[in-house]
Amino acid sequence: MKLISKRNRVYLEGSKIYKHFDNEKAAQNEAAFLDMLSKKGVSVPIVLGINGNILTMEYIKGTTLPDLLCGPVGTDWRQIADAVTNWLLCFYHAVNNETTGEIRGDINGRNFIFHDGRVWSVDFEEHCYGIRETDAGRMLAYIKTYDTPRETDKTALAESLEKCFDESLKLDMDKVLSEREKELRAIEYRRNL
Repeated sequence: MKLISKRNRVYLEGSKIYKHFDNEKAAQNEAAFLDMLSKKGVSVPIVLGINGNILTMEYIKGTTLPDLLCGPVGTDWRQIADAVTNWLLCFYHAVNNETTGEIRGDINGRNFIFHDGRVWSVDFEEHCYGIRETDAGRMLAYIKTYDTPRETDKTALAESLEKCFDESLKLDMDKVLSEREKELRAIEYRRNL
């Protein structure tokens, strides 16, 4: 079964994901990064192998952030926000963000999967550098643009994330909101192309 991906061909077969890259080096880079993150305790898929430009990973069966917003009424959005924030803290520690300036970058909610009470993240092709507020602002922008049946759930999740970003990540919330507005403009521009 083919999965959604803007850059690569990604297939699910049984309990394995096969990600086809443009070149072998890109597959090796993502595999190495996933291995490093996994060894440092970050919840990411386990690399099962590389064959040329094809990376094989374990399939994380779960629910993406946008799909959660379309799920049942009564979801504990603070619990979801705490889980996302904890994943980000673990990621920032693993990449030594304070020294390297590396951020998640590809913070689209489809790259965050909820399974067995944990958050997992996928798709690490690009390495991005900047401020944590950019990650937070982009995530809030994506949430605002998701097509969901209940606006109240989007609002509750966004508000919970803002609290967690402020309390746990200690982010400058004025910068977060500025980054959110910047990303909303970028999303609108991309959609109008």
